[in-house]
Amino acid sequence: MAALTDLWRNQRTRHVAIAAVIVLLLGAARVTSPLSSFVWMFQARLANHPASGEVVFVGAPESIADPANPSRRVALAELIDGFSQAGAGGVFITDVFDKPSTKSADDQLGTAVEDASNVFFVRRHMTTMGGDETVRSLPIFTRSASEVVSKEWVDPFGYTWRVPYAVIDDGRALPSLPAAIAGVTGPPDESFAIDYSVNYSTIPAYTTVEASTMMRAEPARARQAFAGKSIVIGSAAANSTNVATIPGHPKVPGAMVSIYGAETLAAGLPPEFGWTTMLLLFVGLTLIAATLNVRRGVRRAAYGLVALGMVGLFVVFVLEHSPANIAESLVFLVIYGGLRLWVARQNASALIDDQTGLPTFKALERDLFQIGSVQTASVVVAKVHHFDEVLSALPTDKHGEYINLVADRLRITQRDLKVYTNGGRYLAWSVHDHGDVRLEAHLRGLRAVFASPLSIGGTMVDVVITFGVDSTQEGSPVRKIASATTAADKTSEALAPICFANAASEADRIWNISVQAKIDEALKTGQIYVVYQPQIDIRTGALFGAEALVRWEDPERGSISPTYFIEQCEQAGRMEALTRKVMQDAIGTLAASPLTDRAFQLSVNVSATLLGDHRVAEILEETLANVAVDPGQITLEITETARIVDYEKASLVMNRLRDSGVKLSIDDFGVGAASLETFHALPFDELKIDRCFVARMPDDRKARKIVESVTMLGKSLNITVVAEGVEGLDVVDRLREAGCDIAQGYYFAKPGKFSSLMDFEAPEKKPMEGIRAARHS
Repeated sequence: MAALTDLWRNQRTRHVAIAAVIVLLLGAARVTSPLSSFVWMFQARLANHPASGEVVFVGAPESIADPANPSRRVALAELIDGFSQAGAGGVFITDVFDKPSTKSADDQLGTAVEDASNVFFVRRHMTTMGGDETVRSLPIFTRSASEVVSKEWVDPFGYTWRVPYAVIDDGRALPSLPAAIAGVTGPPDESFAIDYSVNYSTIPAYTTVEASTMMRAEPARARQAFAGKSIVIGSAAANSTNVATIPGHPKVPGAMVSIYGAETLAAGLPPEFGWTTMLLLFVGLTLIAATLNVRRGVRRAAYGLVALGMVGLFVVFVLEHSPANIAESLVFLVIYGGLRLWVARQNASALIDDQTGLPTFKALERDLFQIGSVQTASVVVAKVHHFDEVLSALPTDKHGEYINLVADRLRITQRDLKVYTNGGRYLAWSVHDHGDVRLEAHLRGLRAVFASPLSIGGTMVDVVITFGVDSTQEGSPVRKIASATTAADKTSEALAPICFANAASEADRIWNISVQAKIDEALKTGQIYVVYQPQIDIRTGALFGAEALVRWEDPERGSISPTYFIEQCEQAGRMEALTRKVMQDAIGTLAASPLTDRAFQLSVNVSATLLGDHRVAEILEETLANVAVDPGQITLEITETARIVDYEKASLVMNRLRDSGVKLSIDDFGVGAASLETFHALPFDELKIDRCFVARMPDDRKARKIVESVTMLGKSLNITVVAEGVEGLDVVDRLREAGCDIAQGYYFAKPGKFSSLMDFEAPEKKPMEGIRAARHS
């Protein structure tokens, strides 16, 4: 099923299917019949061969069945006698004698038919508004003769292409006129295709006068001409209604269609392939060519072979005198070709940006593919900052000029550089034989060039530009451009103006684009779990509390960085689910432990991005409602306070959290937006001094003074101060000197199972002995 889905996603495959369905509908509705007629006419004109000579046409200048002219019936009787004496194999009379003439004329004709015993009269089937009708000769003529049926379907151009072997009439199967002439039997209402490639001039034909004269004056010649032959007698009048059209001959006696049918049967029918079979063949061949994973030129060559295959099959059909039922297949190829040409035209228009005339990123994909050395090329994507702001300020007719001027500056060291655009915000080009160091130096030089503003219509416009580069061994042009664009998006105007993409394996790319789904699965299966890092009272060495931290152990990739997957959770809107998971696991674990009866604080991180509404408060309230824990033992650490957009709304949410009985802590205090302003604006019960100050205390006097000041601030406001990032005994000593009582860090323990926290319950020991014992247990 997946393979079929992938196949359908291929645009060329869809076009094959669309073209096939259209042709099937057209063929079923016989809309393609005119084209089929043209193909068969062309085929008949190409494959010309002589007639067998076994069927002779004898044409009367006027209708021989006209009841007002009894002499014509008398003349016909004489002809029948003469053909009988000449040894004719059979006499087939195509005119219908459905009305009586004079008694003597009818009797004479009836006697001649009876004496000959090999005469066939035609029943003519006609379709009228009242339905199918059959016109047949009078019993006086047919009682001692055989009857055959003439039933022909004529297309809008006047051609008859198929005739039946036999027809059910009056409850019995009567042979069709062509089948009777050829002496071939077949099932009723099953038809065969007429081969019109017989040379019309080679069919033996005489007028009734010529035949009558020959039999009277030259009986030997008559026997040679008619002996053993099938004689077809009918009207040959040019103004007769009984006329037909055959390829190359617009008006011939109607009997000629049956004669061609008889010649077809006598020669033996070749294998015939219906139009649906031919269509299926060419749909299959086209589908194979369409799904080839090759360069465009090779695929076009494959399409050419499919078209040549149709020409070759047509030649085979001509040589074998088999009907070439390729009209529908030809229409299919035309429709498919039209769809592909339309796409090619769309692609061609997509290769040039209308506003600037610059080639697009689509053109860059094509050019990288055509050079055949994508892996050795570097793709540079320049990101124009404040692009929309500039466009909103400039007149519309100056937008293209603005982008072109930026592109011109990028060409300052290489005037023939081909610069591509993706709507203007991004400009790109490819570079060959440049090392990363040399390329970075070149890009820094380009940034310097943009230090001076552009003049657009008398307006000076500042341009800030940064660069993303993919110089990896990536072999896909699409991926290479996308990677360079992603790198450009990671740049910043001041800190990181140039960013090189990292090489990523196929597995890494698949992982990155499916990480959100993997997070959901990990939350369900327990791959994401909670660990606990103890917080120690350094005065006594006793356990003060613990911080609940989240970890992810993936079965394929092992440990996943918390920073990475928490960022992904934020981007994917999964922070609420992650917070619910951590709260329920951590608080539930505390509720089931003996620490609920002691002075123990459990800290749980809450992202500041969740303070925009009250859902986080609802999660906390639901969690506390299901466990027997004193809310005063819970501290919520608000992380990434820089992400708080609305302090007023955040304050409302935090006050609701405090109303549940929990405490609130500001994480990473002193860094970024975790500042005095935030501390003042929001209701905190605890502050955590960031590790960047704590770790530097032994060697950095300024860091020591900052920790001392923050500790004094906390104590003066009667709030708890926690130092994080403690990694050595010297740091513990400095913290004690600064008056900070609570600390956590790798010096005490790495995050682990909740049960390991019991090792730090040593209040009876001296402070450092208790710490060391807990640390080494």
